[in-house]
Amino acid sequence: MSVRLILQFVTPFRVGDTVYLAYPPNQKAVTGSVHEIKPLKATISAIKIAFGQTEELIIKEPVDSYEVKVAHVAYTLIPLPPHQVSPFTINCADTDAAPRLYATEEAFDNQLVLDK
Repeated sequence: MSVRLILQFVTPFRVGDTVYLAYPPNQKAVTGSVHEIKPLKATISAIKIAFGQTEELIIKEPVDSYEVKVAHVAYTLIPLPPHQVSPFTINCADTDAAPRLYATEEAFDNQLVLDK
């Protein structure tokens, strides 16, 4: 008998999308700092979906269907325009308090204001 795997998960971005992020990732604005954080513009070249720490799916009981839970999504980013930053991967967990990737430069700037 077969087992039906059910995955209902939507990533906020897809391969080919342009996104904006702080670089290096996790960089935060500091109140009173003269250093301005400029967003890094990048294109998503790959999306990896992880199902847990082992990234394996093990079913240990007889079931007709099994809901797959996504632990985090890793985006491989290529900086735009091409400059001295190599492609890199950023992990985004469902539990992240604040987004790490932004669809527009304006959304990135708005988050910096909220972080101060």
